[in-house]
This record gives sequence, structure tokens and C-alpha cells, in this order.
Amino acid sequence: MSDYININTFIETDISGDWGKEEEDKKHKLKVFCVRGADINSLNMGNYKEFPIRFVQEKSKDKFLKEENIIIEISGGSPTQSTGRVAFLENVDKDIICSNFCRALQIKKEFSAKYVFYLLQNIYKSDIFFNFESKTSGIKNLLYNSAFENIKVPNRDYAIQEKIVMTLSSIDKKIQLLHQLNDNLAQCYKKRDPTLVSFLFYFYLSVHQHWQKGITEGS
Repeated sequence: MSDYININTFIETDISGDWGKEEEDKKHKLKVFCVRGADINSLNMGNYKEFPIRFVQEKSKDKFLKEENIIIEISGGSPTQSTGRVAFLENVDKDIICSNFCRALQIKKEFSAKYVFYLLQNIYKSDIFFNFESKTSGIKNLLYNSAFENIKVPNRDYAIQEKIVMTLSSIDKKIQLLHQLNDNLAQCYKKRDPTLVSFLFYFYLSVHQHWQKGITEGS
């Protein structure tokens, strides 16, 4: 078994996006929720409620996304932010599709899809995708075929992949909880509810300390 493999090794197929139409017409009758690059951070925080609603043609049904698909932004970014942000689909209970500036990846069954998501997220946060970008009409594009062919990652067996996923997923859940508590604190402060603010603040500290302890023990 090779020590390193490229990203393409994990991918069963990729799914193109479709921006559709803002309003229903004779050709565009299917109502869908469309994920843009701007929605990726919200999606990773478990927020599925604020996607734009679009209407697509019947032939776009094969672009509908499924559980454990990975969404990757292929156009966008900024001078200080590369393309290549990723999101992982879980608990899908509606018809979801990518915008034209994103693609979705379906991972082969012999690999952990969420492990591949964490790999891609780490590659993005390490600024590696900056090396695989082109620019047309002022918009940066990720040369994802080249990136997936040339970026090498450790070849780990499935059991190790799942162990990594369990650790990182646990941390993600705690981060989501901290964000929710932070939002609740802000709302309570606006309402000037000192009792609830105090309760949420100490609960926030408790969760934060537990999270820090988990990171220390896992390192």
C-alpha cells in the first residue's frame, strides 16, 4: 500500500451546479434550495434555513445533492482568501443543489466521506489551493482537477479515518454550541435580561472549559 495518494483517489464522481431561475416558469418548475460559496460557513455550522430558493428544470434532478456529499467552492475567493472552501452535507431533508460557482463531490464507499471533508478543509486552511488558481474576468477559479491530481495526502485505512472523524466531529459540535450560546447571549443582552445572561454566561464558560480539556486530552 502506497504511503501517499492523491485526492482523486477518494472521488466517485463530481456534480456540477445550477443557478436556475429566481421565479418559476414553463421550463423551470422544480423548487430547490441552492448553496452558494457564501453559504458554506453557515452550512458547516448546521444552518440549513437561509439558502436562496431557485427553480430548475426537470433534467437537473440528477444534480440534487445527497447525504455525505461534499460541496466545494470552485469560483470566488479574494486576494487574501483562496477558493476551495468546503461543506459537508448531513441531515438532508430538502432538495438541495449547488450554484454554478460550486461543485459537489461523491466519495467512494471504501472511504469515509467526512474524513475526506476534513482533509479538504485542512488543505484549504493551509492555503494550498492558492497554488491551483486561475483568474478570468476578475474572478478566481480553482483548477480542481489539477489540485486533486497533484495534492498528496497520507493513505490511511478506514478505521483510522473514522477515529479521526470522531475526534474532529466532537470538537465541531462543541464549537457549534459555543456559537449558539454566543448568539443567545447577544440576544439576551439586547433584551436586558440579567438573570438569563448570567446563566448563559456561566454555561458558556463551562462548555468552553470542557472543550479546552477535550482538545488537551486529544493532543
